Amino acid sequence: MNKQEIANFILLDTTVLLFDLDNTLLDLEQLNFKSFAYVFRKYFNLNYTFSDYQRFSSGYKLLDGLTNFLEYKKQRYNSALVSDIRREFLDFKISILKKNPKIVKYKPGVKEFLAFLKDKRGNTRNFCGLVTSSALLTTHILLETVGLSQTFKVIVTGDSVVKGKPSPGPYLLTMRVFRVEPENVVIFEDSKPGLEAAKAAGATVVGIYTPGINDEYINMADVVIQDYRELISI
Repeated sequence: MNKQEIANFILLDTTVLLFDLDNTLLDLEQLNFKSFAYVFRKYFNLNYTFSDYQRFSSGYKLLDGLTNFLEYKKQRYNSALVSDIRREFLDFKISILKKNPKIVKYKPGVKEFLAFLKDKRGNTRNFCGLVTSSALLTTHILLETVGLSQTFKVIVTGDSVVKGKPSPGPYLLTMRVFRVEPENVVIFEDSKPGLEAAKAAGATVVGIYTPGINDEYINMADVVIQDYRELISI
């Protein structure tokens, strides 16, 4: 599909829309990066760069984002230690959110796009789902913070599945809940694992482009946008 066809397709009553959260709906790159960097420095005294974040952690469920980097650095760990690190990561991230909730920003055009969908198709809870690699706790805090807690019928987090993205499992699970086939689904994604999962699930994929961040792989998507209003103004 091209952009015009996508814009028409999302307005059909039979189309289900599934969204990733981090850096697809909300700009959370720096918050996530700082949280990973904090725990790697505290527990292993490791330097963790933004490039490391993009390569090993962005788009993956939290446990995978931690262990991917530890294995790359040939660090020894066990399940108990990783559990402690996970808890510390969540505590750190939540503390930042509580101190400065304004750190969470919408990606360009998200608010207008969701209002447009509500105007054209009614309550978004009837046809929108959230499929994120983030933990359940931080996902709900983020949704409450930005006023999206009543937007989605189904919310699948990294805690909901054994195998996270790039496995298509999280998206296929959500489709089963909606009782919809992939050909009637549009997925909005930004990360390499997320795009791989969405394509493997068989849906139409809209890539959310952030210059300098996902240039190398965003064209895996069927259609690429930088601002959600691109799907309104057609």
